[in-house]
Amino acid sequence: MVQGGALRRIVIAFIVIGAAGYAAINPGVVDAFYRDIYPSDPAKAQALDMCFVENHEFNRLNAGQRDACYQRMLQRLGEITPADRPNVNPIDLQRAAAQGSMPKSDIIRLQQNQIAAAHLPH
Repeated sequence: MVQGGALRRIVIAFIVIGAAGYAAINPGVVDAFYRDIYPSDPAKAQALDMCFVENHEFNRLNAGQRDACYQRMLQRLGEITPADRPNVNPIDLQRAAAQGSMPKSDIIRLQQNQIAAAHLPH
């Protein structure tokens, strides 16, 4: 006669073996499932993280909850397309990105600007 603890271990072993067998037979399904719960798209990954931060009961394994999260969060993140901002100059964007987020009166920024100005051809 098998005791309760031993029976539980046998059942768990069969479940693990069954899951491993399914994964070995259907690697594409398992890979697609993994890519759904951990997307390579940074906006989607951030959306899932934000949904979990807002609601700790959010379940990324549930396709319905993931889709609702994407719909809600991606609109909030506001993916900007060129059509949304027609007057943006890409050169100005590059310069602004290169300047960083330091305040204009920051001493390090002022020193960098002075050094850069000294090396300009006259």
